[in-house]
Amino acid sequence: MSIERVILLYASSYDFVPTAGDGSRLKGLKLQYITDYIEHTENAQGTPIMMATAPLEAKSGLAAVPGVYEVDFRMRPGKDNKPTLTPVSLAFVSPWTPGAGVVEIEETAAPSAAGLNVRTRNGSATISLPATAPEPVGAGNGTNG
Repeated sequence: MSIERVILLYASSYDFVPTAGDGSRLKGLKLQYITDYIEHTENAQGTPIMMATAPLEAKSGLAAVPGVYEVDFRMRPGKDNKPTLTPVSLAFVSPWTPGAGVVEIEETAAPSAAGLNVRTRNGSATISLPATAPEPVGAGNGTNG
């Protein structure tokens, strides 16, 4: 079990029997979300939108989209039996408004915690930062991940 806080941008459920194949019903919940992962490489900048499929039962955790959710991920074998994280449940945390706009950012520096106070048109929030910044993808060991 791995809980990750994400901004869920899109959710779409499906439940159908494909015309080709063995007649098995396919059902699930397609998700598009962003996390706090930020890429800073020569070729890519920013936060990529991630996509995943969850069991249709995860739809019961949807309250408002877009919104902030805690997602429970489980590991399963993926392509070529490589480990893949799959969302299995969603827990609503708060609404998220894309058009809120950040109007002020203030860095805080306390000995025990660093963070950013972000004030938007809809209110304010404190974003905690990790004690050390993650190493950019592709930096250091000559690999890409």
